[in-house]
Amino acid sequence: MLIDKISGDRIEEHKPVPRIIVTAETWRMLAGELAQGRAALLGLWGDTDKVHMAL
Repeated sequence: MLIDKISGDRIEEHKPVPRIIVTAETWRMLAGELAQGRAALLGLWGDTDKVHMAL
């Protein structure tokens, strides 16, 4: 599963969907998964100091 490939800081109290804070390198890996059709982009939004991507 894609979630198993994502390294980063997992926010355990964020339920029911997982939240993982990732590095720029992991963000690029996930963008590659999207480009290859191995993931679906469900949402993309930003806050003042963060960008969020739902896959």
